[in-house]
Amino acid sequence: LTVNHKLLVTMEENVASGGMGEHIESFMIREKINMQILPIAIPDQFVEHGNVDCLRELLKIDAASVVSGIIEEL
Repeated sequence: LTVNHKLLVTMEENVASGGMGEHIESFMIREKINMQILPIAIPDQFVEHGNVDCLRELLKIDAASVVSGIIEEL
């Protein structure tokens, strides 16, 4: 498999453990695909109830945090 990208970003509004990003990362390791991965997901911890926009920002899954994280990784 030829990889032409520097970074693969997975995004999910779900907990990281057992999530899509974890499965994709496992697949890439198993298939020996050498590419940097940035999984974006909710941390594996209790999240208080509240305003959805505020919670997304707190958990760094809002648009600004995602863009910032991608830029930082690149």
